[in-house]
Amino acid sequence: MSSTDKVAPTPYPETRFTVWAKSLGVILVGIASVIVSWTAVNIQRSVAENQKANSLEDLALKHKTFEHERETDEARLAASLIPLLKCNDDLQRASAFQLLSKQAPSYGVMLGDVILQKCSGLSAPMRTELSRIQEQSRIQQEAQDFSIRLSNAREYKNKGYDGPAARLFEEARGLLPERYASKVNKEELEKAKQAFDDGRFTEAADRFVIAFRAIQDLP
Repeated sequence: MSSTDKVAPTPYPETRFTVWAKSLGVILVGIASVIVSWTAVNIQRSVAENQKANSLEDLALKHKTFEHERETDEARLAASLIPLLKCNDDLQRASAFQLLSKQAPSYGVMLGDVILQKCSGLSAPMRTELSRIQEQSRIQQEAQDFSIRLSNAREYKNKGYDGPAARLFEEARGLLPERYASKVNKEELEKAKQAFDDGRFTEAADRFVIAFRAIQDLP
């Protein structure tokens, strides 16, 4: 062998400790990857839940704002018509009550009571007419309350909020006007009510959608 030839160094044999350390390192890397992945999933889930909560709050605020605006408009209309609601029977008073019964029904009932109480000289036919308009106002008010709850329930359902949707559908069921009774799928309505009472809100919301599907001509 030439003196210039170099002998390759003999590698140090791995001890049990070094093998164990390498294995532990691989395990720790795997655990770290799992933790990172789990953390990322939870962050995404938390963001999604927060967005959903915010969207739910936004929807509730939207409905509340709409209701407030509707009540304000009705009060403004009623205030503008009060000067026409005199004890004397004339076309202006009749027209004012007809408008109230359709556009501000709660005031149609209330102001009708005022006229009946304060105007002692009203004839029997006029009292009958005022009572008829009050009843017409009550029917319109019920239809209005029903339609608001049904519309809001459908919007909650479309957004994926089955709990609030089921609650509003159930309220709408309790306010169902006679004019819509023939359009309701009564079998599905009964199943929806049972599901709601049992706390199965997703099933209840789905069945309520089917039960009320034919009702589209809301006031």
